[in-house]
Amino acid sequence: MKILITGGAGFVGSHAAEYFANKGNEVICYDNLSRAELLKNESIDFTYNWNYLKNIRNVTLIKGDVRNLEKLKDVAKGADVIIHTAAQTAVTTSVLDPKTDFEINALGTFNMLEAARANDVEKVVYCSTNKVYGDNVNIVKVIEK
Repeated sequence: MKILITGGAGFVGSHAAEYFANKGNEVICYDNLSRAELLKNESIDFTYNWNYLKNIRNVTLIKGDVRNLEKLKDVAKGADVIIHTAAQTAVTTSVLDPKTDFEINALGTFNMLEAARANDVEKVVYCSTNKVYGDNVNIVKVIEK
């Protein structure tokens, strides 16, 4: 099976890529590697996952942006599944630069769906992050049984 993972250098995307590649699937990771720039923090190596994936068989890395519909359509050719994990997740960035946040999250998702439709991709999986819940997730009591 051929699986395209948008946001393949992120936490969820890179783990999905490793998992499916190790199961023998052909995996394409598509990421623009912009996390350090978006967070305005060049001191952290946001390419760690990307570089880690270079050593896994069956993984192809393609640098590209989900806001670029034509490139995304091209990359999605022949994909059986698209796992969409590309997003701008930082709440502070969304407040400081809402236009970029909207373009990445809304337009990027729209473009991924258009790429899936243009290529008759059978399955699309959309993954989110716990960031959408804010700090509330940390104050909810967990009852262990």
